[in-house]
Amino acid sequence: MSDVIANTVPAPDVPENWIEVTVGRLLRLRAPVGTYFEAKPGVDSYVGIIKGPGFELALDYGHYSDSLGNDADIYKIYQAHTICLDGKSARLIQATLTTGSEILGLNVADLGSDGLGTLGVTVIGILKQPQGLDLIRRVLESIRFYPPPHASLE
Repeated sequence: MSDVIANTVPAPDVPENWIEVTVGRLLRLRAPVGTYFEAKPGVDSYVGIIKGPGFELALDYGHYSDSLGNDADIYKIYQAHTICLDGKSARLIQATLTTGSEILGLNVADLGSDGLGTLGVTVIGILKQPQGLDLIRRVLESIRFYPPPHASLE
């Protein structure tokens, strides 16, 4: 199932005690107190983990970020919605993996280019219990991008 939402997703109502977390010069988001970004070594992209109380989100920014398309070998149940997030077209998915875990993910396929190709970002949260889906959705919908270029992310 795929729905197109023409309007920009507004920043969600977040609790007053949520903080702003920055991911290099790529993006910022709102999340519960204690959330932070930890960069990880990447082969051909900028990767890391957004860690917060009770959740972790994997981030991949580069030429080969996951488009989060429907793959029957991975997903038992799959729903995708095209949204406009901070002026960018994005795919927001909610799915159940064949392992039974729930996944909520966001892919922005076009954040500009660097001469080698188009750059995109994917942020994915995998949960053992579906109770955290609303929290992760609110965090993902709070993402706001810094203007390009994003080449110097540190």
